[in-house]
Amino acid sequence: MKSLKQKISCLILVFLFSSIVCANFTYNFECITNNSAYNAGCGVSTLGINISDAGNSQAVLTFLNSGSGNSGVIEEIFFEDISGLMSFSKFEAFEKGVKFVFNDKKMNLPGGNEPEVDFTESYGFYASKPAPKNGLGLGETLSIVFKCGDFEDIISGIENGELRIGLHVISFGDGGSESFVNKTPPAVPVPGAIALAFVGIAVVLRAKKRVLI
Repeated sequence: MKSLKQKISCLILVFLFSSIVCANFTYNFECITNNSAYNAGCGVSTLGINISDAGNSQAVLTFLNSGSGNSGVIEEIFFEDISGLMSFSKFEAFEKGVKFVFNDKKMNLPGGNEPEVDFTESYGFYASKPAPKNGLGLGETLSIVFKCGDFEDIISGIENGELRIGLHVISFGDGGSESFVNKTPPAVPVPGAIALAFVGIAVVLRAKKRVLI
């Protein structure tokens, strides 16, 4: 009997696991400023975002900074949301030193006004001062929970450029800064992102350990 229960439990876990994989996408970023080729390359290779469907009309966007000792600190996160696909609900830092504030007023993604970029800021988030200390540094993550309609509309918006995400990264090894915008396409579910989906969904399911408003 115990063996049968174990098998049933495994099947349930496989089903849930498969469902999460199908609703989980990871994107990389490309540099739009290129103040330093080295810093730009560091950002391109280490910055990422995981987007997962948490159900109940909620999407979790988890920002990653998985670089080396020369990686910078994410100071600001910008959204160009032309069709209003998402509305901010809450965000949570799993690391004690990460503190961000919502911003829907005047914003400026450095390099975003260049004709080839043409990034229009709809809303965003910035690290509390001092930004190098409270921003998203090496090995840290930040999950932002949004209210949304159909999750597939968010992914479609990313792929057709209707929804874009920009980052301003400071405090590289040489003290420089760069700006990045998410690459589109592709949006590809990847094995390395599966764990991140659990992290994102945990933001919605677990008790409010550390919610920033």
